Amino acid sequence: MKTIVYVVIMTVMMPLILSCVEEEKAENDNNDDLNDDDSESDDDLSDDDIYQEINAFTSIYPETNLEFVGINYNYWDSPSYPYGDGYYDITIRRYSQQKWNNEFLFQSPRNDEVEQIWGFDRNHILMVGRRWEAIGTFIYQTSHLITYGDGSWVIDDKFNYPFVECYGIGGSSRENIYIVANVDKNIDPDITDLDHYIIYHYDGQNIEEILVGESGKTLEGIWVDESGEVYVVGDYKKTSESFDLLLVHYNGTNWGEYTYDNNICHINKIWAASKNDIFLGGYQHTVSNILPIYYPCAYHYNDQNLETISMPDEIGESYFVNNIMGVDRNYVFFSFSSPGDGKKVYLYNGENFINIDLPTQKNSFRLEDMWVSLGGNVYVVGPYEGVMHYNGEKWKQIPGPRLWKIYGFADQGTAGDMIGEEE
Repeated sequence: MKTIVYVVIMTVMMPLILSCVEEEKAENDNNDDLNDDDSESDDDLSDDDIYQEINAFTSIYPETNLEFVGINYNYWDSPSYPYGDGYYDITIRRYSQQKWNNEFLFQSPRNDEVEQIWGFDRNHILMVGRRWEAIGTFIYQTSHLITYGDGSWVIDDKFNYPFVECYGIGGSSRENIYIVANVDKNIDPDITDLDHYIIYHYDGQNIEEILVGESGKTLEGIWVDESGEVYVVGDYKKTSESFDLLLVHYNGTNWGEYTYDNNICHINKIWAASKNDIFLGGYQHTVSNILPIYYPCAYHYNDQNLETISMPDEIGESYFVNNIMGVDRNYVFFSFSSPGDGKKVYLYNGENFINIDLPTQKNSFRLEDMWVSLGGNVYVVGPYEGVMHYNGEKWKQIPGPRLWKIYGFADQGTAGDMIGEEE
């Protein structure tokens, strides 16, 4: 009789207990101890298992219009590979309709890296990066363009020079896309001059080399506005320890180069609110006791005038500007990383930096990438399982796979907040 009563009580009470547990989980906004669980890797689960596990937590954060693609890297042991003790490949993932799905799931078959993602709309996405390959004990790299269209991913090796490192991509339409790359003399014994940049144009079908820099001039960050004007930033190396800031501008008709004396600041990030409000970021690099030391630096560029932006007092040694993105000149987000586990996000209001405290994370992963929507929502990846989202008031976690790159198209409450529009 006691057994029957116990079973009846548990049958009635268990749904209520589970309901309370789920409500407590959904309402818990304390992210100070976010899960940094590495005990079970994706390799132990099938893709379907991973998505079911991830999507079981969507009640924690019910977005309605958030959509983005992300990149994570898988490590594979390879004792025969001469560079280190293994290699990586990339997996492209998509988040939409409040869940991770298989529509964009793609895994590269080779040792690939992605430097930057750009998309005109959610059905036309491009990525540039490089692939490391080995011939005997000699390591070299080739650049590639990864494109998504018509429901499939394609890796294209269309660059006409094998020792090119692609760093950035941007455009104003599907047929007007620019890619910035550098020729690396260190991995090509036939190159006798210094590294130099190459700017390519991609019309959706063909890649054309349109501008080649002089010896010692390299570029990394690129910004293309809606009208098709192009701004690219990098360095003009003067000596082994000093270089000028280099800015290359295309006004729709002609290309021009501008150099500015900044001695030791390496600029590789760019974001523009308009052609008169361009924000640049990077780092100063010195060496102490053989170890590299980084100091962040940033500038505001306005009609060929360059102004230094003072860094926050809390940002000191070993940090560099990881990314810059915003809504307008008074609402610009800077993300900072360090070679270790550094991760900070600040809002720049045109005069001062405001610390947007990231939740504490108990692991050694640094902040890897940041995307800011047109509505001002911030998304960061790297040290978290999934994506951290800042809505202007607080951070919340979108559980999922750990990502290294992110690029989004829409977010909650801003139905028209997209990068480009679908036709």
